[in-house]
Amino acid sequence: MPRATLWLAACTPLIQQGIGDLVRSMNCYYSNLIEGHHTHPIDIDRALAGDYSAEPKKRNLQLEPARTLMCSGR
Repeated sequence: MPRATLWLAACTPLIQQGIGDLVRSMNCYYSNLIEGHHTHPIDIDRALAGDYSAEPKKRNLQLEPARTLMCSGR
């Protein structure tokens, strides 16, 4: 069994959830970066919590990853 699998199995559910949330945000960040969108991970996390920027440009950048993650059930 791979070491990463063993390590993850030894983590508490709370730690597993935190790792999942971090990886999800980072995947979203890098996907957006590849597409030329510069949305910072903290802004993605804020959008998922319903805390959108008052700046229209920043808000629009927040909406795309938030919709993507919400539609995927995460």
